[in-house]
Amino acid sequence: MKIKDLTNNELHLTYSVPFLIFLGLTYDCNYSCKHCYAKKNKNSQRRILEFNDFVELINSLEKIGSILINYSHGETLLYKNALEIFKLAKKKGFFQTLITNGSLINSTEQINNLHKSGINSILISLDSPTSEKHNKNRGSSKAFLKAVNCLDMLSCSTIPIKGIAHTLNNFNSILDIEKIIQIAIEKNLDYISLMSMRNKAEPKIKDIVNNSDYLLSLWDLILRYQKKILISTHEPLLIKLLENTNFETEKELLAFLDNNSCHAGESILSIDCYGDIRACNFVSKVYGNIFENDIFSIWDNIQTEYKNPKKSFSMDCLNCNVLQFCRGGCKHFFPTDHYCDIH
Repeated sequence: MKIKDLTNNELHLTYSVPFLIFLGLTYDCNYSCKHCYAKKNKNSQRRILEFNDFVELINSLEKIGSILINYSHGETLLYKNALEIFKLAKKKGFFQTLITNGSLINSTEQINNLHKSGINSILISLDSPTSEKHNKNRGSSKAFLKAVNCLDMLSCSTIPIKGIAHTLNNFNSILDIEKIIQIAIEKNLDYISLMSMRNKAEPKIKDIVNNSDYLLSLWDLILRYQKKILISTHEPLLIKLLENTNFETEKELLAFLDNNSCHAGESILSIDCYGDIRACNFVSKVYGNIFENDIFSIWDNIQTEYKNPKKSFSMDCLNCNVLQFCRGGCKHFFPTDHYCDIH
């Protein structure tokens, strides 16, 4: 089944609820990754959310209809009340994913305790299949060993979904990505998340977000391993590159479109430890702060801005038959000309 075969009822939906929240309990981190966007936003002079503020925030997220929380921004486990936040969100019925560098996890028992507290999925960040590259990027000589040890402990734990989060950039080849996939399979993991770098901190590291050849090679790699492990990409350009590709089932095609479409301003929100709310972790514009505005009005403002983004698109984008799915590409680059090299 091809994209053009979808009926009107199956076309990309517009949501009215921020189902997924990227929540930063802290910007603190014990590493200094060259590709990290978060350290640009850290400001020790600003007021941070206290535990009671997070409690109120989670109550508001429940009321607005959110159901998923991904903990990101800094190293979440450095936040002293993290377990209490997890427990509260569990009581509210949230599905919670912890993205961590793994350095603060010391035992399978600790991981099981995270599960009991409410964490449903853990993704360990792995920058390279080699210690040299991973350690250099993380700024720590022990980072790779700790990450790999954590993956071993994770594979023996009760966590329902275990995986690797990898940031795609120019210092890893397709062969490197394949080795990361093989590590995940060897350790009986369930999932790998691949996303090209956005909003980088280090100018020497280049993104591959508009590199068609790289992305097509990556897709071929994913197809070779798709029966062994779930691998998801988050690259809107892939939608254009694969518009004439036959998918085996409609379900598979719709999942591909959902994973690779930009959902900023549509079904996700990013909230950091200062209370700043963005349409996505990688969009720099702040639409409001929970100390000053209620989350409902902030969400309305974001939806209003993103409801009709076509005014900022080029004619090439407007005439493209996959625009309704890619939505113009990643909003970190949009509306610049950097994103899509198809045109």
